[in-house]
Amino acid sequence: MDVDIIFKIAAIGVVVGVLHTLVSKAGKEEIGYLLAVVALVVVGFLVFDLVNSFFISIKTMFNL
Repeated sequence: MDVDIIFKIAAIGVVVGVLHTLVSKAGKEEIGYLLAVVALVVVGFLVFDLVNSFFISIKTMFNL
């Protein structure tokens, strides 16, 4: 497993945190929450890809 995926998830978290704060200060809290949900979906897809590759490697290891 590469460490790059951890840095990508951390970078997404930092960017979304800053953008959520800026948008909330501007009075648009709904957009801030929507931004957080979109970031959660993006991170979910990244993690899903990792889990998928993990199961594929287990499948090939045990010849299933």
